[in-house]
Amino acid sequence: MMFKYKISLFKICITNFHKYHKRIITGILTIFLIFVLSSCGDSPPVDYILVNFVQGYLIVDNPINEIIVQRSMPIQDTFKMPDAIIRDADVRIYDGSTELKLQFQSDSTGYFYPDTNYKVKPLTKYKLVVKIKDGTEVSAETTTPERIYWIREPKSVIYFPKDTLKLPTDTSLDISWTHANNLVTESYILKNTCLDTIGYGKYLSIQTSELNRRVGKKEQFSRRPNDVNTYAGPFPLNTCPVVWNIFKWYGLQKISILAPDINYYNWFSQTQRSSTYNYNLSNIKNGGGVFCSASMVSKEYFVMKNRP
Repeated sequence: MMFKYKISLFKICITNFHKYHKRIITGILTIFLIFVLSSCGDSPPVDYILVNFVQGYLIVDNPINEIIVQRSMPIQDTFKMPDAIIRDADVRIYDGSTELKLQFQSDSTGYFYPDTNYKVKPLTKYKLVVKIKDGTEVSAETTTPERIYWIREPKSVIYFPKDTLKLPTDTSLDISWTHANNLVTESYILKNTCLDTIGYGKYLSIQTSELNRRVGKKEQFSRRPNDVNTYAGPFPLNTCPVVWNIFKWYGLQKISILAPDINYYNWFSQTQRSSTYNYNLSNIKNGGGVFCSASMVSKEYFVMKNRP
């Protein structure tokens, strides 16, 4: 009798377990269906907020050009610069006494001031106002630094060493320039540009047909391997030894020292020395990017190959 009672009790437990198990599954399915049905009304994950960007540099004693105005693109689209460029904006720059109306340059990506006789002035506050067709207005200001001058120019010819890791100290290659006294952060940026990545022998005293080449493997410059510009800095001093790793090619080069305003300094620090962008460091009102200025000195020179 006792044995039959145990069997019956076991059957009851099994039956109750199955009922309880079914209730759990039913509850899970109900919660899942509620979640699915409620999510149907959510905004798609590709929604984004359109942001207008400006990228503009004013260089003292140079014409105004390449003021880029663009919009952000949806994340589900492949980014293409021509699609992001805004070509029909009203772009004006004010220097305190003159209104400069810029035009879009069809063979480039930016706006320029057509009167190339106008040169950016030192120690001058410039205001940029961009009016976009949708009624949005973007603006920014920059105050240009004072002029800087060479104290010690680069040599006209530099011989690239065979081993840049085992170099004797050679102060004859040091360069220096004057201070810009009105900088918020006194730091200077070095920019090197290869002016001809193909030609080499035609610049020698006895001309040859020899072609130019890179100073090392392409992998050395994997971040921007085909960019003819290389940057170094910012430097807190107004003097600098030769920086061998700025060279991507031999041959004809141009070195520039820039004295940046605080907006240029912040932008350079983020785009060249960091992988993040901080909107709080932007001086663009109602948008992103930068409108900045710098004074600059430049010099062309030639880098000789260390071997044929």
